[in-house]
Amino acid sequence: QSCRWKFALTEEKRPGEYFPIEEDPDGDTILSSYDLCALPVLDELIEAGVTSLKIEGRMKTPYYVAGAVNAYRMYLDGGSREDSMRELCSISHRPYSTGFYLGEIKNSVHAPAYYFKDCDYLGPVIARKGDRATVMVKNKLSEGTQVEALTPGKILCFAAQDLRTPDGESIAEARVPDSLFTLPVPGGVEAGCFLRLRPAYGAAGGS
Repeated sequence: QSCRWKFALTEEKRPGEYFPIEEDPDGDTILSSYDLCALPVLDELIEAGVTSLKIEGRMKTPYYVAGAVNAYRMYLDGGSREDSMRELCSISHRPYSTGFYLGEIKNSVHAPAYYFKDCDYLGPVIARKGDRATVMVKNKLSEGTQVEALTPGKILCFAAQDLRTPDGESIAEARVPDSLFTLPVPGGVEAGCFLRLRPAYGAAGGS
């Protein structure tokens, strides 16, 4: 993607001459943009008559799209802006910007090339049978760790206990990427939901 490329400048009357772009500690990837965020101006957009929002999902994972959509849905359903921004900060993102929404560009280009996130993605819920869910491992989970389940319209929190392999063998942790394990989950956690770990709980996995 262009945000990963390095660039040099050419001047119209000097074809073939390439001038370096000033580099900062993050490099010279000048097209690394901030992530556009409309949440701070969502009330104004609604007041202006906007009835449909498009959330960018190109080159994003289903987990990212679910988190972003959920954050806006929570606010539109009467939740607080603070809770919705917390959700947007839970998923992988560059610094957020309102871009041109307020009449002039604000913090929209030359963002850091790296991303931020407040949560580590644990994995998708593949199936549910009775009170147990089958999950595909994306980051390590240890017994006793607090888990957040991203479900439509709300976040459900519970402690990871009684971890087992699909064959029913008890395990202390699930750590092999893309392997499956099962654990008890509360009502509302169904196939298609996403589980995540918040490092503040003290037992999150890698990026």
